[in-house]
Amino acid sequence: MNKDKEKTKTSKAVFTVRLFNVLLCFLGVEILITYSRKTLNKGTMIEDPVVKYGLYSLLSLILVFYIVNYFLLGNHKQDIKRDTFEGKQDYIFYIIPLAIIVNYLFIYKPITYMTGSLLSDLFDIALVFSCIFIVVFIIILCKRVLYRNAFGSLDTDEKSNSFKPDSPIKDRAEDKLKRDKFTDRIAGCIADQGNESLTIGIFGEWGSGKSSVFEMIKKELSNKMKTSSIIIDFKPWYFGNDNHEIIRTYLFQLIDEIKKDDGFDPKLDKELKKYMEYLSAISFRPAGLIVNLKDFLDKYSPSKDSIKLSEVKKTIEEMLKKSNKRIIVFIDDIDRLDRDEIKMVFKLVRLIADFPNITYLLAIDEDVVSDSLSESYHEKELEHRKSHGRKYLDKFIQLPIYLPKPDPDYVGGIFWEEIEKFLVHKDVKGVNKELLLQHVRHLEFTPRNVNKFINLVMFFLPLLKDEVNPRDLMYLLLIQIKNPKLYKFIRERGYFFTNDLEAEKMDEFRSNSNYFISDFNHYKDILCDIFPYLDRFYDEKKSRINEKTKDKWLLEKRICSTKYFEQYFMYSLPQGEVSHEILELFLKKLTDSNVPFEEMYKEYLNLIEVHAISDVNIKLKGELNNISVEARTHLINIAINLYADFYLNNDKKTETDSLFYLIWLISVTIINNLESTNLMKFDNHVNLFLLVKIFIYLENSDEDTERLNILKSRIQLLYQKSLDVKLINELNIADAKFMLQSWDRFMDSKQIKVITSNWFNDEEVLEGFLKVTFEHEANLKNEEQLISSFVSSSKYMPDTQIKKIFDIKSPSSENELMMDKKSTKYPLTGEFIYAKNRLFDFVTDKLREIEKVGKSNNQYIGKPKLYIQMGIDLINRYGENSQKNIIENIAEETAEYNSDLTDHLEMIEKTRRELSDND
Repeated sequence: MNKDKEKTKTSKAVFTVRLFNVLLCFLGVEILITYSRKTLNKGTMIEDPVVKYGLYSLLSLILVFYIVNYFLLGNHKQDIKRDTFEGKQDYIFYIIPLAIIVNYLFIYKPITYMTGSLLSDLFDIALVFSCIFIVVFIIILCKRVLYRNAFGSLDTDEKSNSFKPDSPIKDRAEDKLKRDKFTDRIAGCIADQGNESLTIGIFGEWGSGKSSVFEMIKKELSNKMKTSSIIIDFKPWYFGNDNHEIIRTYLFQLIDEIKKDDGFDPKLDKELKKYMEYLSAISFRPAGLIVNLKDFLDKYSPSKDSIKLSEVKKTIEEMLKKSNKRIIVFIDDIDRLDRDEIKMVFKLVRLIADFPNITYLLAIDEDVVSDSLSESYHEKELEHRKSHGRKYLDKFIQLPIYLPKPDPDYVGGIFWEEIEKFLVHKDVKGVNKELLLQHVRHLEFTPRNVNKFINLVMFFLPLLKDEVNPRDLMYLLLIQIKNPKLYKFIRERGYFFTNDLEAEKMDEFRSNSNYFISDFNHYKDILCDIFPYLDRFYDEKKSRINEKTKDKWLLEKRICSTKYFEQYFMYSLPQGEVSHEILELFLKKLTDSNVPFEEMYKEYLNLIEVHAISDVNIKLKGELNNISVEARTHLINIAINLYADFYLNNDKKTETDSLFYLIWLISVTIINNLESTNLMKFDNHVNLFLLVKIFIYLENSDEDTERLNILKSRIQLLYQKSLDVKLINELNIADAKFMLQSWDRFMDSKQIKVITSNWFNDEEVLEGFLKVTFEHEANLKNEEQLISSFVSSSKYMPDTQIKKIFDIKSPSSENELMMDKKSTKYPLTGEFIYAKNRLFDFVTDKLREIEKVGKSNNQYIGKPKLYIQMGIDLINRYGENSQKNIIENIAEETAEYNSDLTDHLEMIEKTRRELSDND
């Protein structure tokens, strides 16, 4: 609220300034024009018409050229976007022309036009163009209003899209981490320090805000020691490859600052120059570990330059002690230097320029600097080398101060304040604030991490937000910033993150992750959020992911879906994939009642010609809930028509599978409106096949029973009216078999046989029918399979056809069958008859086998399997009397045995109870 008030106040101030400028310019131009017309218009005439009109034409051409050039250069487009009177064009197009028009109409009288006087005529020409300029200005003004209504505040838009600079704060008011007390204390220590030299180390990790702390300390020092201090910013990484240049440059900068101030001995700058000259004459040891000035001087003794250097240094020290001003030197970004440069900086502050009344503040990332210094040591153990690096630091830093870790809540507040504006501006939804901040706090984000994250989100989210899940993308960017090595590991080993791994693969993944990422477990929470498969990585007892959940991930474009994983690491769509924008255009046509169905159909065909049909349909699936029932009806009709075309003409299994998947998904969402779709129109058996398959899917998905019963009765009617033997030719074998096997879901056997009564008048039709229902590669290898195929096929045949089959006695052996197959056009018919001829022997053998097992174990003789019982029923209806008698005898024997066994068991039970009662 305060920010809005402040912004309103600023806008009013800007408007007031601009209004003042407009009035001032208007009055100035008005005075100038009035004076010119009164003093210069002396009636100068040009008699020669060629010269006169040539001059007028030249002036007109100049003004016309200016207007044309304004539009050709595109300045009008820029002016539409900027605020009124923000650019010079507004003043040219409005103030000057308006001043001319006002002067012409109201101030300079009488009004005349083209009198022949040179200045009067030129003014008249200027009046014409002034009117043109005013019209142009009004048009631009109207366009500005329209532009603002369409795009909102220009400032707001630009700021919400601007990247965050990695620069320190410039004012204490900008400090959102509440470090003012900390920095005030450091500034107080420096102010209270005597005239001794002091080296303070401000330790903090990369991006923790050391530079901002420096700025706050400087601000406080300027308050506490405004007249008694000189502040110097020294950037050692600005300089070249020569490490000694660091020292020379520092001394030059020190001399320049001292010369600007009158609080030092006038001769001090000359002594510093001498000191620098003597230093230049001596060759420093860049790799040496010198710890005090005595060592430094002894190394070069008995050099005359060394003796003079020592004397000059003492003189400088005495001069600085007498000064009432303290020099405070801030040295930042030491962790950007290499090993030798770092040593040179320490040598500078503690050996070469450790003068009185100078305080050095060094911003240091302890781990980075000590690791760099450890390279000077040759011990095998890394930790030992690092230990030496830290000891080296200790020798030079007199007051080591560790930057307090920022309060996670403060960092989280900064983080959300910045990211929320962008998410709202880009209309990104589904990002859980608390969960996002929880990950930010757990990963211990620094202020620099926050800025980097916001910049990455501002870059990648507009690029990918329609093609991926924004929440997952943001979590992935958190990992990229905090642990680039882990980010790379994820990108290169996507299989492990997007699949439910078996135990062996999971062990391989564990060994890989532990080898490449030492702190893999530290990222458990955020990894499991975006890769739920990893729950089993951390806990093997976790259950596997079900298919319904995987489908949900696919709809949500989750990174854990194999379909979308690669998209998170690509900055353009993979080849063949359809973009969200193109899909949106198609969906708009679906929802437009003015677009004819043929055009929608053609548009879908164009889509799948350019892009993979599976990708188009998967992405359409994700949009189903966002479009109307009417649009979904159009879409399912497109898919049904195209399914039939592909099925009948091309037999494209990939395409038909994808289309069926889409049809089924839409059916679930419009089950109450299926009557109005092409599913209910019988153009061919493909439509009926689709409808039956959809019904079975819906039946298995616990849909409303009442609606399913209505659908079932509709399918029953279609079976009854429309199903004929043509399905054998229109459908492939597997689908035709599915249709026949599903038949008894909708009709009983008597109804089925009525429909098929006219199917088998032709031997060729019978052969085709048997190819669907009877043919099996194991028929002649396995007699059980042969009889099972025969029985299941016969249930679709009318009684007359089955009777005909039972009357045929040959082939009765396998040799006869092989002979017949060589000479007949209908081998399956022969195989079917052979199966019938083997039926009686097979059934009786099985019955005897069941009888034998029961009797040998003193158990009841069990019932035969269903297909054997169906075979018995066929024999009883169509078989010979002798066969029927044998089967009847076996049944009687079985019943008699089971009855006797029952009596025997009852007698044993009765005896047991009597003995129990006597006891």
